[in-house]
Amino acid sequence: MYVVFTASNKIGSRIIRFVTGESVSHVAVLMPDDSVAHMAFTGLTQQSIVEFLAHNQAIARVAVDIDPSIAVARLLAFRQQHSHLYDYSALLYLGIMLLYHRLTGVPHHPIYRNRWQKKSMDTCTEFACWMLGREVNSVITPGQLLKELRENETYVPGIH
Repeated sequence: MYVVFTASNKIGSRIIRFVTGESVSHVAVLMPDDSVAHMAFTGLTQQSIVEFLAHNQAIARVAVDIDPSIAVARLLAFRQQHSHLYDYSALLYLGIMLLYHRLTGVPHHPIYRNRWQKKSMDTCTEFACWMLGREVNSVITPGQLLKELRENETYVPGIH
């Protein structure tokens, strides 16, 4: 299974990259059947890799050692336990906090909790964490997740 990190020229991607200062704005999971599962602004989406790449530029991908049957089981469990809706309020809170620190240059403390997070909704990074079997994190950006996966010994960098 691969975790795919992307960017695009769409306004949402450009805003996210500006606010975070990162080269990626979105994260998705390449499933064993070559479909891509991700939390788009419209909610949980699963589409062909061709359709996904028609609207997203793959910046990086990281190979993860997860059994295909476990990946499928996690996706099914996610579908059953979550509302499938995108958590705009969590994204807005994180964006405001990051933009404030970026514009003011004031050193900031790590954001440990997203105060506007909705328990029944998810962002793309929360979904990716779920699929990886990690603790779901509402304050991590796609770029931060990419960095963590590249640094973790149990993950093998994929081809860019």
